[in-house]
Amino acid sequence: MDSLSSIQKINLKANSKSKIYLAKSHIILTHDFEYEKNILKNAIQPDFLRIFETQELKIDIAHSVIKEAYITSAQTKILAIFAFSYNHFAQNALLKILEEPPIHTIFILYANARNKLLPTIFSRLVAFDKRAKIQKEPFSLNIAKLNIPTIYEYIKDIEKNNYSSERGREIVGSILQALSIESKPLNQKQLLRFDKAMESLHNKQSVHLVLLPLLLSLIQNP
Repeated sequence: MDSLSSIQKINLKANSKSKIYLAKSHIILTHDFEYEKNILKNAIQPDFLRIFETQELKIDIAHSVIKEAYITSAQTKILAIFAFSYNHFAQNALLKILEEPPIHTIFILYANARNKLLPTIFSRLVAFDKRAKIQKEPFSLNIAKLNIPTIYEYIKDIEKNNYSSERGREIVGSILQALSIESKPLNQKQLLRFDKAMESLHNKQSVHLVLLPLLLSLIQNP
């Protein structure tokens, strides 16, 4: 049986809408990496499955993934990456190959939270959220009516409360969600701005200093 046919059958049990996407690389958000690894191992012949498992995906592992991707295969092969965090340099190294993968190659990126991956990664791949649904706190400002005074009051409150980097990443995620709800698509320049914000938070820059220019850039011109 072709390896792609195998993974289609298995994944359709978990998500009936998966079929049209499984011929392409994709993201799976999950809290249960072991369960997902077992799905792959039971569905795909070992010769056509490569699993990269790490606490943090760093640039050296990203280079190993890319090297593996360019090894020719007679059938569709799956390169699965399981990581609790994704280094920004590693993600940037993968961008081109995710967008234009070699023939017979599918990438599956596994993460336990959306904010672990750059917005530019999400713009290139379809994502399936298989996590237990938890009500997330929505962004507290009206994204369609942002103005300078409102933003500065919001930023002052964040500075006063000394938010953690993790909380900052959650806020960036809630901003992206609010933009999606308002049907406000982001262009490439805006996506890169969100990437830079995530990278700055990853490097422990103060949350209020990261969010201020990001929010100001979203003010609509009259």
